[in-house]
Amino acid sequence: GVHIVSTVDRLLLRVPFVSFIYKSLKQVIDSFKTFGGPRNFNRVVYIDYPVPGMKIIAFVTSQFTDPGTGKAMTTVFVPIVPAPMSGFLLVVDSE
Repeated sequence: GVHIVSTVDRLLLRVPFVSFIYKSLKQVIDSFKTFGGPRNFNRVVYIDYPVPGMKIIAFVTSQFTDPGTGKAMTTVFVPIVPAPMSGFLLVVDSE
């Protein structure tokens, strides 16, 4: 079974237009595979975006310390309407 799935996977990735759609769907499916297991999103936050004073809901994906400045930073996923399965990542101050 694993051999067949990996072969189909490689074939779909070779077809130009199909590979674009397949890769996108595969990323979405992979992100939801771990429901019931380890979480992809740590918590929901309310951040200033795109300018200070405007707010948007985002999901925290990880936190780290910027080696250059020593500041605590957080990566957040901002879903896009009307397709909340897609979106973009932002790096924001943890404050």
